[in-house]
Amino acid sequence: MPNSALSRTTSTAHLPLSTAETTPTTSAEAQARRAWRMWLVACLFTLLCFLILARLLVYQLFTDADNLFNTRLQLTQSPRGTIVDRDGEILAADRFYYQVVVTANAIKRSEDRQLVANELETRIGIPAAKTWDILV
Repeated sequence: MPNSALSRTTSTAHLPLSTAETTPTTSAEAQARRAWRMWLVACLFTLLCFLILARLLVYQLFTDADNLFNTRLQLTQSPRGTIVDRDGEILAADRFYYQVVVTANAIKRSEDRQLVANELETRIGIPAAKTWDILV
């Protein structure tokens, strides 16, 4: 008989745990676990959003400055010339065009206006009297 009693105790030791032992005993514990999981997910999501925003901010603020230091501007002359048809007649040609703009309201004193009129006459050939009439 002792063998049968021994076999009974060993056989019950290997039985799986019941479902009541693996799950929380009260609904308050289950609710606390769910709340903890929700807070964990919310914190991870918030951390991910902050990391993305920080990366975007760094990219936006420092990319242009970084490109200024790593970029070298090289000006090259474009091959331009006159455009001619098959008979040699000029269809389009380069011409230089300059425009001088003077804001009369920006020049307050009449002595300065006269100085501008005289300077334009010497530099580009517009008569000072004509410029004076426009400025006044």
